[in-house]
Amino acid sequence: ISLNIYQKSFMSSQMIVVSPSSLVAWVKGKRLEKGLSQAELAASAGVPQPTISNFERGKINITLETLYKLLPVLGLTLAVVDLHEKAADEKTPEW
Repeated sequence: ISLNIYQKSFMSSQMIVVSPSSLVAWVKGKRLEKGLSQAELAASAGVPQPTISNFERGKINITLETLYKLLPVLGLTLAVVDLHEKAADEKTPEW
């Protein structure tokens, strides 16, 4: 199973998350693209700002609960894809 993160408005724009660092890069990139500070993202998502800072620096792994709070603020949603249903050349490495 891999995680796909989709932009809500453009379902064709997706990111296949293959590692914790790729998730961090995607979330941070979206935050910066939207012009949000860590404090603004944290306030909008209802999480402490240090959580965002530590996550972006790779100091902590956030919970799925926190991820589900962050994604809507960034205009993103999460999908889980069964790798066994994908073609062999499309498989992504496991964590």
